[in-house]
Amino acid sequence: MNLLRESSLAEAFDLFKLYLHERFGGAAFQNFEHHGIDLLENYKKTVYREARAELKTQFWKPEHIGTGSIQADVVRAIATEVVHNGRKQQNNLDRLAAEG
Repeated sequence: MNLLRESSLAEAFDLFKLYLHERFGGAAFQNFEHHGIDLLENYKKTVYREARAELKTQFWKPEHIGTGSIQADVVRAIATEVVHNGRKQQNNLDRLAAEG
């Protein structure tokens, strides 16, 4: 079993902080509210929020089971594309499903 040494983790974290510092105008990493994290990763929160809304589960009824209407809502939710920080972002579950 290959265990990650504490020193390796510290080195990786230092490289991560350096990357954010250099790529995003010198802003030091303090927490995950960092501007770089928001640009690179927080679109997932927007995808989640919009995909949940697209599911429209409040309208699902037992008689919809087997009709394809729930499946259509799920497919639409997975394919959700959002605009986050002025950039169009696609739900990567959609891409991963196509590659799988």
